[in-house]
Amino acid sequence: MLHDQLTATSELALLLADAMPQLVWIADKAGAVTYFNKRVEEFAGARRGPGGYWEWQDMIHPHDLPATAAAWSSAMSTGTCFEVEHRMRRADGCYEWHLTRALPQTNAEGIVQHWFGTATNIHQQKLAQQVLCESEERFRLLTNSIPQIVWTTGPEGKTEFINDRWLTYTGQQAADTDGRMVMMHPDDLPFIMESWQEAQRAGASAEWEYRLLNQDTGRYRWFAARILPLKDETGTVLKWIGAATDIQNLKDTAGELERQVAERTRELHRLNAALEAQAEELRRSNEDLEQFAHVASHDLKEPLRKLRTFGNRIVTDYGHLLPEKGVSFLGKMEASAARMGQMIDGVLHYSLLGSMEQRLVRVDLNEVLTHIEADLEVLVQQKSALLVRTPLPAVAGVPVLLHQLFYNLIQNALKFSRAGVVPEIEVSVTDVHPWERQEPGYVAIRVCDNGIGFDPQFARSIFKTFTRLHSQDHYEGTGLGLALCQKIVQRHRGRIRAEGTPGAGATFTVLLPTEGE
Repeated sequence: MLHDQLTATSELALLLADAMPQLVWIADKAGAVTYFNKRVEEFAGARRGPGGYWEWQDMIHPHDLPATAAAWSSAMSTGTCFEVEHRMRRADGCYEWHLTRALPQTNAEGIVQHWFGTATNIHQQKLAQQVLCESEERFRLLTNSIPQIVWTTGPEGKTEFINDRWLTYTGQQAADTDGRMVMMHPDDLPFIMESWQEAQRAGASAEWEYRLLNQDTGRYRWFAARILPLKDETGTVLKWIGAATDIQNLKDTAGELERQVAERTRELHRLNAALEAQAEELRRSNEDLEQFAHVASHDLKEPLRKLRTFGNRIVTDYGHLLPEKGVSFLGKMEASAARMGQMIDGVLHYSLLGSMEQRLVRVDLNEVLTHIEADLEVLVQQKSALLVRTPLPAVAGVPVLLHQLFYNLIQNALKFSRAGVVPEIEVSVTDVHPWERQEPGYVAIRVCDNGIGFDPQFARSIFKTFTRLHSQDHYEGTGLGLALCQKIVQRHRGRIRAEGTPGAGATFTVLLPTEGE
């Protein structure tokens, strides 16, 4: 009965061994393998010899066999556990890593009777370990190839790795964790510790700037550091990865820029003060010039007035006594004195225009043209001129200046009319003007005539002061009329442009604002 029970137990044990994924084996006290489970069929090189014992050495990788044999011999001699990692050749010829372990079975006297062993496939674990080692090596090489200090810590903050840049900069070994605090500037340490602890509590990234002592110079340099948490899928921090970049040059540059900005700010203050002083001096100078212009105008016009008065009296009282040539000379003297008076008035108006600080108001151009027609009524009748105007809009401007502007333009058109041709002058609004586009808030007014015109090459120069295209003997004037027009238009933030054709008339287009300042 006992024999049958033992036999049944033995068979059950063998069935269990065959069902296991590991390679199961039994060896006698001398170390000869007496049993392998059916898993041995998956391996090449394991075979039963003539004496019934299993030969297993051929399935061990040749590089691993010496260490395996030495460990097996040591276990048998000491009666202790046998354990070794080695590669075993499968039937397909590939080697895979296995963990082989064996425990001795002893009798009551402690003498080894048998060895029970297993070989577990750990190939995937070894590959994963190899990949991890290679990854760690790549990480180490990468961090040592960059100029930043890089480190990692465990979840609790204990340093696990720091690259060689730390040793190069501080002279401290990576293992000297406590010494790292000493290398930091004492003024920066409290803030860093507080920020680091807050980051650990929140499991969030942190950034700070601090100073580290340099072993070569004995001086502190500024670094910018950032530390990030590496988390698993549940959000648990596995480790922290940090990097610190030397920013001393940036700090120096920023300091130099701040110094330069401060210096330039002081210089600007000095320049502003000088400009204000110059502006005040210019204001006083303008006031003096304005006063001088008034005085000069009066003082210059008074002798001219007397000259013309006495000239007229000579012609009136003694003209019949003078020869024809003498009367002609007096006529020329009178004409020259009149032109001189006109020039004095023109210079005075031109010089005073820039100092006028009048606010732009709504001005009806129709009313302005009505007044101008009344002022030029005599000249229009003398020339038998035809003055045509279409309904004009209201603009934003200074009434007296707009009157002067259109008065000069219309007077010019009458003055430079062609002999034997009835002067025709048209004032109208136009969408066709010499500028690229119609500016919003502006209106274009055109003054056209059929007079003598001018060469287009002089379209710009005619607005310059004292510029004349024709002799005074044929067309009187001071050369200031169009210069004054341009200055008036500029005062209104507008534009003016002239177009002409010799013998076919001229067109002046004025762009004026329709809205006030």
